[in-house]
Amino acid sequence: MSKWLDRTVSSTLILGTAAIAISVVYRTFLGASADKLAVPKAKSFKEWRALESAGYHVDGPTNAPIVLTVFSDVQCPACRSFHKNVRDVMRAYPGKIKLTYVSHPLAYHKFAMAGAQATDCISSSHGDVLRWLDVVFEKQDSIGVKSWGSFATEAGISDSTRVVKCASNSDSSAAPAIRAFFDWADRVGVRGTPTIVLDGVVLPIPPTHLELDSLIRGRLGRR
Repeated sequence: MSKWLDRTVSSTLILGTAAIAISVVYRTFLGASADKLAVPKAKSFKEWRALESAGYHVDGPTNAPIVLTVFSDVQCPACRSFHKNVRDVMRAYPGKIKLTYVSHPLAYHKFAMAGAQATDCISSSHGDVLRWLDVVFEKQDSIGVKSWGSFATEAGISDSTRVVKCASNSDSSAAPAIRAFFDWADRVGVRGTPTIVLDGVVLPIPPTHLELDSLIRGRLGRR
């Protein structure tokens, strides 16, 4: 009974904190007009363990006490900013967070699908997806200017030729994984990127660095 109560209280607290964070973001950028808008609310997602297994495990131990899953698009500026925040908290809490990445290329980003295909290619060949994401996000302004093979080489990916084939869709092996990710996005209710699932709680608006750190500390403090 006490374990059930602890999980219930923890979920309630994280949902409350997330809702406050989302409200603060809206008020900061929209001022009083935010009161007239339907602010997206944090919500629980029961299938988060299956989602965690479906995505790319890019960092942290598999048995970490906290699971952070990110729906992301390599061409999305907000995703680039959030990736930096995630890298910071991963360093701040070594061994405490399992990071899972889920590609969600947005239709209006010209090169996002190619980037998602290249990412899947790297994952399927057991390449360093995290290092790849670090490089692509760091040099996001060069997407569409430099080749995906160049990004791969900078990320230390040995078979850059295959990455280029995947990105150009001449190697269609990535298609099933990306379709599966879109299915997951529908089930989670993803409306934009990045969308975060933290221990089964969906955060439709990305928390700031301080908010994310606070959420992580709160989760660890209740374990």
